[in-house]
Amino acid sequence: MSDDHQPGTDGGPPPGGPVEGVYRSQVGGIRFEATEHVGRMSRIADRVAEAGVRVPEFHEALVEAGDLTVRFRPARGHGAAHWNAITREVVVDPLHAEVRDDAERLTGVALFAILDAAAEGERRGWEQYTQPGYADYIDVWAGREGMTAARYYAREMERIDFDNVRRHRRITAALGRAGTGADHLRDLPGDFDAFWALRCRPGGAGEAPHVASYERRYTALRPDPVTAPEIR
Repeated sequence: MSDDHQPGTDGGPPPGGPVEGVYRSQVGGIRFEATEHVGRMSRIADRVAEAGVRVPEFHEALVEAGDLTVRFRPARGHGAAHWNAITREVVVDPLHAEVRDDAERLTGVALFAILDAAAEGERRGWEQYTQPGYADYIDVWAGREGMTAARYYAREMERIDFDNVRRHRRITAALGRAGTGADHLRDLPGDFDAFWALRCRPGGAGEAPHVASYERRYTALRPDPVTAPEIR
């Protein structure tokens, strides 16, 4: 890992507000860039490098994720960290209430977002079933289970999320950080049926269940059926 950051940065979280300077480093195909809170970005990069060396499963995830950039940016409703497949960025908000005062949790959410990036190919594989020539298959599979195609697709997306949760927990344990802030997903159900039920449950304050976002995505991706014009 090659570093280019302001002298005096110790790799830990900054003691106060933003730290001026520039931080750039790279682990495999993953670039880390920050112009403030450089100590926190350094900590994330160090943890990713450590996991890539010590945990074969995470090394595989780095290969699967491919080239991407980790950057700090306000969450804007996405939580403390999220993967943006369009820009190929892992966006982390170091001032998000979830991680602002917990450096371990900050690294944990960043690692999970990288796992999310690694699963992009699997998600793309399912998205082909929104297109003509393939959509009929998911209609049949969903019908056999009494589900809509959108709900069936959403369940498989949640299954990918569930697999990543388990993957994250194994990696965290292998790093000796089980039960710490880095292990921030430890309270999620350990079997898929319970996880699925949780994701189908409405959130607080009347929020739509998590699964609804995947159902909307399926509907948006699937073209409207072409109908023949009515002959009068």
